[in-house]
Amino acid sequence: MNERLPEGLIGIENSRVIVCEGSGDACLVHKLMDARGIQSCSIGYPNEKDAKSGGKDAIGLYIRNIKNWFFLHPEKALDRLAIVLDSDENPQAAFRLACKALEEAGIPAPNRAFSREHLEHLAVAVYLIPGLDEEGTPLKGTLEDLLLLAAFNNNPHYQGCLSTFIDCIGKAPTDKPNKLAKMRLSSLVGASFEPNPWAAVDKLLASSKSSNLIPLDSHHFDHLADFLAEFCKG
Repeated sequence: MNERLPEGLIGIENSRVIVCEGSGDACLVHKLMDARGIQSCSIGYPNEKDAKSGGKDAIGLYIRNIKNWFFLHPEKALDRLAIVLDSDENPQAAFRLACKALEEAGIPAPNRAFSREHLEHLAVAVYLIPGLDEEGTPLKGTLEDLLLLAAFNNNPHYQGCLSTFIDCIGKAPTDKPNKLAKMRLSSLVGASFEPNPWAAVDKLLASSKSSNLIPLDSHHFDHLADFLAEFCKG
């Protein structure tokens, strides 16, 4: 069974741990694994209780505290560790940041993203959202970009509606793609998610009623799901 790690690291049920950049990424990973029948992982993200702050810069400290938890509970052993974070505008820099976080926690870093590597006593992996293009090149972007792709897959006309609305407002951060993606998703949620028009990503995905807007069976999630299945395999 998969679990979302609570703030405070009260307990860790599984020997396989996935560390995400934030609560939205963690919620997607958890929901996607459950929907695709991928099991036996604990999923968490940096927070003020366990890493003094949130976000990708706190991943190293968060992993170190996870290691400390296993050290204090020798009846269990950390077997696999994956980091899932956004590529943002520079996938190579994002991968280097993930590797640095692992090294800060005393864990060897993999040689490349998107595949599990066995290093010393531990298997490690790094996944960069939104994934790879058809030629196998890491895509720039964020969680919001990936969710928008899934939303547009079921409702392609939403894309034109959003573009018209954002052009009308005239204040889109077009020079900052990450912020633009967040603006587009927030606008879409506000206009179409009746249960909670102001829902953040984690609240949106946690709702069973989000499946019409963000279908977890979308092929846009297949690459991430395949990575997670391979990470948990065996």
